[in-house]
Amino acid sequence: MEKHSYSWTAPEFIFKEKTVDWYWAIGIITVSSVIAAIIFKNYLFAVLLVMGGFSIIMLGKHKPSLVEFTIDEKSIHAKGYKYILEELKGYMIDTRGNNLIIETTAILMPVIFIPLSEDIDMMMLKSFLSKVDQKDIKEPPFEKIIEFLGL
Repeated sequence: MEKHSYSWTAPEFIFKEKTVDWYWAIGIITVSSVIAAIIFKNYLFAVLLVMGGFSIIMLGKHKPSLVEFTIDEKSIHAKGYKYILEELKGYMIDTRGNNLIIETTAILMPVIFIPLSEDIDMMMLKSFLSKVDQKDIKEPPFEKIIEFLGL
């Protein structure tokens, strides 16, 4: 029996070039928050804020790598992860952001965004996803915060 699959390559996320002002804003917010934590004698929180500010700056510098995505009759493969189609709650194709949004049963990451390439065959993609319900999936609030921060 021949196994059919469809593959595409896309960047793992949409990179937004950060300005110097963005880095200054993150630095100022971090430093002022650390000073406030020290004033209130919450030293552990101050250390956590420094690590968080540093992490946001490093994440902002990270450029996306190209990832190969594959879908077949049973699953979606994305960057070493395998999502079984029968275990998915639903999917939505976001044409605004050019993403395939899948809703999983996972607790920590219930909504997964898979970027689509510009030349993807939508009919082929929908035929593989025919086992999964197509529904309107709301963007998680945390995703809106990340988009607002430009990460």
